[in-house]
Parts: sequence; structure tokens; C-alpha cells
Amino acid sequence: VGFHGHSNLHLAVANSLAAFRSGATFIDTSLYGIGRSSGNTPSEVLVAVLTRMGIETGVDLFGVMEIADRYLRPVMEQIHLHDMLAVALGYGRLHSSFLPQVQQAAAAHGVNLYRLVVALGQRDPMKVTDDLLAEVIRDLPPVVPRQDQPEPPLGTFSAPRFGRYSLRNSP
Repeated sequence: VGFHGHSNLHLAVANSLAAFRSGATFIDTSLYGIGRSSGNTPSEVLVAVLTRMGIETGVDLFGVMEIADRYLRPVMEQIHLHDMLAVALGYGRLHSSFLPQVQQAAAAHGVNLYRLVVALGQRDPMKVTDDLLAEVIRDLPPVVPRQDQPEPPLGTFSAPRFGRYSLRNSP
């Protein structure tokens, strides 16, 4: 039994550990976590965690780290691993192969992309048809255009160490 983890909700390593503890004998990973959408279980992180747990992986941790750092970090500096689309995909469970179709439909019909991704994933994460898209879009509220005025704070908080802060929503 093997396991292939995605990191939409940043749980790929945790889920890989759970799979290992449940008897998986093969854990699919990729250097620097590079994979479709939000990525996969990062090899170097999983090897470090397993090694720390006293589990022999047969993988040279520092060799893997060196390769990831030398060849992939420069590429990854241009990519933000955590974005709201990844959260929506993970939460809604929608397969990222449908993104181009879903993004086009969201733009064409003026609905929020994240809400559409989640709603579609809740209906059928592995199948998006034109009929399903139309049905789900009908149930979503239209996006209200933003005004170019500053918005009031969403909330405020204070921390003795840092002082008073406001959370703001801006385009």
C-alpha cells in the first residue's frame, strides 16, 4: 500500500506520516514538494521527520537537501506555495486539472472563483461537466465589484510586545 499526498491544506507531511503509521510501505514525495497545484509531500521534509523519529529511509537527507536547494529553490522563489486557490482546492477537494475550465467559467459568469471551486468539489471532486458548472454557478452570488475607497478594518487586536494592529481588507 502506498500514499500520494497533496499539500493544499499544508498537511502532506502529516498525512504521509499517518499513512506510514497505518502500514503504507511506499510514500510518494517530490523534491521541494514540486507538483501540480499546491504541491506534494516534500521529500527533504519527510526524510528529515522520519530520520528524527529514528526511521531509516535509505535516503541521504543532506544530499536531497543540497539538490533541492541548488536546483529547485531558485525556481521556487517565484512560486508562492500557499495561496488562497490552494486552500480552496484542498477544502473543496476539487482536482486541479479542472482549474482552467473553472477559472474561465468564474470569470465569464462573475462568480467568486474560490466559492465555485469549493462548491464543485463538494458535488463531485473528480468530474466537472458543463451542466454541473451551470447548476452550481446558478446557486452562487455574483461578485460585487470593489470600490477604490479604503475599507474599514475587519478587526483589531493588540499584543503587548507589538502594540495595536488592525486587520484590513484591500484589493
